[in-house]
Amino acid sequence: MIKSKRNFLGALLGTAALVPTLKFPAPANAYDSLKCCWCWYESRDILNGRPIRKKGIAANSEASFTVLSDSSGCELLRLNPTAARIWELCDGRNSLEDMVAAIVARYEVLPRTCATDVVTTLAVLRRNGLIAC
Repeated sequence: MIKSKRNFLGALLGTAALVPTLKFPAPANAYDSLKCCWCWYESRDILNGRPIRKKGIAANSEASFTVLSDSSGCELLRLNPTAARIWELCDGRNSLEDMVAAIVARYEVLPRTCATDVVTTLAVLRRNGLIAC
């Protein structure tokens, strides 16, 4: 099990033990609650960190997308131009706010919408093992 998932489950079980309730959630509500908790736990490091690209990942620009591949040439992920720009900004120096400012300056988008998209993109990159926060 991934360490972050193990920590999440430990925190969740610890919280459940500290806050006992007589009301049990319905199965659909429990799934939504767990999903919401996991998204918060997963994005916590992204919101507070300065993402950095993992070594050994090559970015090859094609006509309308960028392909990320490992050292053996195996394709890992295809990125649209905006996601490719976020990938370029993952150098360990840029915070989430810096990335949002760079994307807002380049594209005509609202900062709030941009922040959501940047966090989502960083979460996908992190889940695929392409960045560290």
